[in-house]
Amino acid sequence: RLLQEAVQYAPKDTEALRLLVRLCQADGDADAADRAAAMLLALRPDDVEGLCGRGAAAAARGDLVGAEASLRRAIAVAPKDPRPLVELHRMLLDAGRDQEALAVRTQLAREFQHTPEAALDHGARLCAEGRWRDATEAFTAAAAATPDDAGTAARVAMAAVMAETPALAVQAGDRLRPHRRAEQPALTLSLAIAHLQSGDPAAALRELDQATPAATERPAVQRLRGELLLRLGRAEAAAPVFAAAAAASSGRDAAIAHAGHGRALLQQHSPHAAARAFEQALQHDPERQGDRALLAAALVLAGDLDGARRQCALLARDPAAAALLAELHRIAPALRPAAPPEERR
Repeated sequence: RLLQEAVQYAPKDTEALRLLVRLCQADGDADAADRAAAMLLALRPDDVEGLCGRGAAAAARGDLVGAEASLRRAIAVAPKDPRPLVELHRMLLDAGRDQEALAVRTQLAREFQHTPEAALDHGARLCAEGRWRDATEAFTAAAAATPDDAGTAARVAMAAVMAETPALAVQAGDRLRPHRRAEQPALTLSLAIAHLQSGDPAAALRELDQATPAATERPAVQRLRGELLLRLGRAEAAAPVFAAAAAASSGRDAAIAHAGHGRALLQQHSPHAAARAFEQALQHDPERQGDRALLAAALVLAGDLDGARRQCALLARDPAAAALLAELHRIAPALRPAAPPEERR
């Protein structure tokens, strides 16, 4: 708002107008960006910022012809500026003109080696389509342009984890300096999951231990830490971690954390406390039948067979829970329903 007022007092201040275009674009206000760009172009018809601003605004309202005209004019005016090519590539991707987008992307890679935006946009589109291996490749190309950027490395690692290629995720982290690697929560989480995919929970836990507090205090990271500690047989350490994650979460995330807390308590031979944790998990997400089965098992260990039978009755209503119910009957025969009188004869 202050910048808009400044522009009103000095409507011919081109630097203020350029900044206003960028701020309006960053804020997602295409109409305001378009107005500021129009004012800028009225003063300087070949201003690159103004042409890019008008092009992006036209694309946002579906005027692809106008958008392309503005952006190609900007490219002609400023052939050594990568911004018009980046905006054109984004427009072509959104329009589904993939071969033309590829040509622009190739040009950017050839002429502007340190400009990763097109590769990032391409990777994001591939993620939206579920093409995780291709997205990993696209983000890796972006990382080559900005090798010290932890955010780009996080995108590589995330896509590689989703593609089930954990070695590529780990490589993305290894390319960063330790302090840059430690301060990016998304990267921390992705690298820990990659180690877990590789069957190395100890390495995954070390990854979390090396991260900054800001990265590790997030509930998602706490839940993962608790899971790793459980897998490493450290239930006593896992229990408070899950409890902290549950306190900071809601909905399904809280259910997962409470259930983890319950599993840790079961491993510590505290069935009464475990049962309370599983009850809290089911309050947040009643459809988690695995947690209901664990609640029944905890109640059996706590000596509450009636409560366990009630949970079994709820499981019996869900055909998808048949295997869980059969396992409960196997480990706790007292939970099996009584046979009809004719069968007892």
